[in-house]
Amino acid sequence: MLPWLLWTIERTSLGARRWAPLGISLTALLTWLGGHPETAFFCLGAAALWAARLYLTDRVAGRRAGLFLGLGLMLAAPSIFPFVEYLAHSGARLARQSLESTAGSGIGRGMRLIALVCLGTGLMRRREGSHVLGGRILGGMILVATLWLVTLKSGHGGRMLLLLPGVHGLPGWGGYGGGGDFVEQASVWVNACAVALACVSILSPSGPLRGRGMVAVGTLLALGLSLELDGIRSMWGSIPVVGQGAGSRAAVISTLGMALLAGEGLGSRVRGARRGAAGVLALALLVMHLPAPGQAPLPQAAPADSLHGLLAPLPADSDGRSLDLGGWIHRGVPFESLNLRVENLDPSGRPRAERTLRLGLAVDRDPSGLEPGAPPDSVVFSSPELEAARLSTGVWTFTLEILARSDGGDMVTLGERLLGATRVELPTRSGAGLALWSIVIAALWLGAEVLGAGGWVGLLLGLALLQGLYVGHGRNPATPVEQVFPNNRAVELLRAEQERDVLPGRILGGPGVLPYNTGLVHGLVCLDGYDALDVDTFDGFKSFAQLPGRGPLLDWNARGVDLGSPALRLLGCRYLATAAPMFGAQGSEEWERIAGPDVAGEFAAEVYVYRAVNPLPRAFCVNRLVSREEVLEDPGTFDPRREAFLEQGRGWSIEHPFETSSVEVTLREPERIELRATLDGEGLLVLCEQNYPGWTATVDGEAVEVWTVNSLLRGISLEPGEHVVVFEFRPSSWAWAWWVALLGLIGMLGLGFRSAPGEP
Repeated sequence: MLPWLLWTIERTSLGARRWAPLGISLTALLTWLGGHPETAFFCLGAAALWAARLYLTDRVAGRRAGLFLGLGLMLAAPSIFPFVEYLAHSGARLARQSLESTAGSGIGRGMRLIALVCLGTGLMRRREGSHVLGGRILGGMILVATLWLVTLKSGHGGRMLLLLPGVHGLPGWGGYGGGGDFVEQASVWVNACAVALACVSILSPSGPLRGRGMVAVGTLLALGLSLELDGIRSMWGSIPVVGQGAGSRAAVISTLGMALLAGEGLGSRVRGARRGAAGVLALALLVMHLPAPGQAPLPQAAPADSLHGLLAPLPADSDGRSLDLGGWIHRGVPFESLNLRVENLDPSGRPRAERTLRLGLAVDRDPSGLEPGAPPDSVVFSSPELEAARLSTGVWTFTLEILARSDGGDMVTLGERLLGATRVELPTRSGAGLALWSIVIAALWLGAEVLGAGGWVGLLLGLALLQGLYVGHGRNPATPVEQVFPNNRAVELLRAEQERDVLPGRILGGPGVLPYNTGLVHGLVCLDGYDALDVDTFDGFKSFAQLPGRGPLLDWNARGVDLGSPALRLLGCRYLATAAPMFGAQGSEEWERIAGPDVAGEFAAEVYVYRAVNPLPRAFCVNRLVSREEVLEDPGTFDPRREAFLEQGRGWSIEHPFETSSVEVTLREPERIELRATLDGEGLLVLCEQNYPGWTATVDGEAVEVWTVNSLLRGISLEPGEHVVVFEFRPSSWAWAWWVALLGLIGMLGLGFRSAPGEP
């Protein structure tokens, strides 16, 4: 929608005075409603800057464009206000804030980067004065050196991706058992012809594109933000609230800006601009292949001894696709569990605290299951939680942490050993890329004078199309959804299990199983991914369901949780899906195995699927209240099926508790849940769903207050008898958001049709 939004803004200054303002409002509305909120924000921000640029040349048109852009946002108020309200409770926002705690230190680097780009471009565009040729050469060298320096953080492979894209996203993350890539983590793809022609436009002294300087600067900044370049990302992160958004969403701005500049460059006939761009790109391509200085050296692993060892040494270099880590520890070491601490080192060799991971190691104490290379008196461990695709480029160390229980019952670190280190670099396919760039650079140098106008344009457009097909082949979303998220046997089995209940139990996948969006695509109710509860209170609640030392984000999977914790039961976890067995052949006393890859017939599946033997109902009544302090003091004695605690300051007690009760869920919709409850005394109804501002409840048609139960869930008080309970979601901001939208509609129609018709 962004090109149409900018086009309607431009039309306000070109005589279309009646319909163009209305078009701005309607297009702004569709921009917000039709895309991701972060992407929509970047688009609307670019439109606001374009209206400001218009104001500098035509004040009347600029004011009208800004006014109707605001009216369009008023029309979208019923969607914008709940989203803004959610930001105050967003766990994702808090997580990003912690990762961007050092953003301020990079603002200076960002300012220097912008100054160097402007200086280099200015020197390249010089047409008059002394030493013109020398100034252009110096400007080109400044641009190339800046490009090289700002991409050092990504390593050699990361620099190659900028001009020679070979990996688009995380390979194999489209869905377990499926192809495609996980596009949320995709590297920004830059088309060679678009970059070349955009350089021609920037270096040309003049052209038909209005606001070319603003477009060029905005495109470079958006491209740098999309590539997560140091300095640019820090400057963006310093903006309150908005700066916590994903920088990759700015790719829509850089793509459009690149297209506008490339379109002008395609029609340019300035020979000096074309050859200057060819020289800069040729030099940049050469520099991109230089080794990166200042890389952190690989730390040496702890010397092998009789207490521990690896089954196979870690590779010195990895492409991030796969990384297997397995080893052994002497059977006489008195440990209770083993952890793997994974740390990313900065160029000085110090660990980055914000990127440190702690993963649980699977331990096989069966002497008959020893792997080749393990001593007979040892215990073998493996790393099923280690997902190499989540490791960004750089040096990573892997440390074994040996945990034991103290006399007081606390888990303490008995010792640790550095197992090894590896350098992760993204793989690149430079052969085809080098050939492509060579042709593009040669085309720029020869130009239409040699190739002819039609041949020059046809060659560049044809190369752009071929590169797009080459990079997009097999990528999500270019690949059909059936290939990226295959409807395999495990998915069918889990779907059939959940369809038995109106409010089904949730699924928690192991590392690499049921990745993000898989549940949404197949209609599964999961505890991980974008279809899970991701409010800040939910992230805080996770810690009570996890094993010690695990993080609430990257470690939230079937391997990182305490399967016996009351918190996990309250979250409604009823199914586990893991790539490797978690229990014995038949499961355990608490978890029965219902499918796996080692059986045939109807119980065959691509992964191991387990079902809770005695799951907690998704809705039930309790007849005893305890304090939150009691539960925190001794969590092991808390029985969520019979007791609960309310939020602090909530004064209510059960004077005549029930002896028998039953709860049946009769309807489940995204914004409405209906239940039928019967009890012979007073009690507290607990619904194992996230409580969030905007949820209301009625009992037999009369409104009641919804309480926060057990720190996270919804609950209401019930009197004896049979009741019909209805939970409905109505955001608190909706009541006046619709009034704002109505005022926006009245203003848009009134001001739009009062405008005088445009003059021919």
